[in-house]
Amino acid sequence: AVVSTQSTGPTNNSISVSKLITLPDKTESFVLPVPSHYLLECFLYHGSAEMLFSTVEPHHHHPVLQLDCFFSLGPNLATISALSQNISLMDNEIEFGGLLLYFSAQRLNTLQLKNLNFVKGAKLCVIARDREELREEILRLDLEENWRFRFRDEFRTSSKDNPIYFLTGTHV
Repeated sequence: AVVSTQSTGPTNNSISVSKLITLPDKTESFVLPVPSHYLLECFLYHGSAEMLFSTVEPHHHHPVLQLDCFFSLGPNLATISALSQNISLMDNEIEFGGLLLYFSAQRLNTLQLKNLNFVKGAKLCVIARDREELREEILRLDLEENWRFRFRDEFRTSSKDNPIYFLTGTHV
């Protein structure tokens, strides 16, 4: 997919979705003079189905749960968006195919997550302001107990200032 970096303008301002994000330690990365939140939104819309939530079935059976946020993940992914304080009100028979956590500091706790059902192989995406916050959230929520992470699954937006970081994982 190709994304325009301006809402109006010529097609030579279009870039590949893969250029919206980069590895966090890559020194010679493609940098865009665009706000990091905008890059994240574009990436999630145009690339999440293929790159983040590739095992999620389109439209119905195992939606992606977005806690404390809403992002359009494109037309091919079913999603449920909820506030973390309302998790106890959700149907406990739903099996989720993915989980998106966005700046979840202190709103979400380990017990709330344990009450959710995920299919084996479900995908997780944790988004934070910096790498330290990302690691703190993973430890605070004890995500390593049920999710597998690899260093090569950590990314950041390709923005010039204040990139947003995210790490993906797989439910085991």
